[in-house]
Amino acid sequence: LSEGEVSEMTIGFKGTMSALFLKDLAQKTHRGVEGVVRSGRNGGGLSFGYQVRRGLRADGTALTGELEIIPEQASVVQRIFDSYAIGQSLRAIARTLNTEGGSGPRGGSWTASLLLGGAARETGLLRNRLYVGERVWNRQRYLKDPGTGRRIGRVNPESAWVVNQVPELAIIQRDVWDTVQARLLQ
Repeated sequence: LSEGEVSEMTIGFKGTMSALFLKDLAQKTHRGVEGVVRSGRNGGGLSFGYQVRRGLRADGTALTGELEIIPEQASVVQRIFDSYAIGQSLRAIARTLNTEGGSGPRGGSWTASLLLGGAARETGLLRNRLYVGERVWNRQRYLKDPGTGRRIGRVNPESAWVVNQVPELAIIQRDVWDTVQARLLQ
């Protein structure tokens, strides 16, 4: 009502402006999250074994983007890595975890694919570098398929990845990590 008559030209112009606004907003959001990650904090998402630290700093400001280890889940992560390092199969590890009644990430059951993940995107519990004290951000981006409207993940080049050393968040020893990664390559 405030703009008067709506014509095809108005609709086209507003659609173009909205698309430009959303693209600009996405770039600014990405830049903001990158700043958070480069400052040593978490840019979003939680891995099994970690939780967001809650509380206040000494100056009274709220803690934001800082992770801490959940000891009970960290012991499960260590067992998984140790079991795989000594030669146990992924299915056997998942079966053992499920029979013991422990729920997996997001409360579901454990599966071999959850442990293995994908090599190119470094997904899966056994490929998560945070467990060895390396935070990796910006491994992939998501595009929208115009035909289906579904999100499609695409791997970013390694030069675009942001990697921070966070030894205080390490759950796995480097030698166990190296053994597991060598076995994953076989």
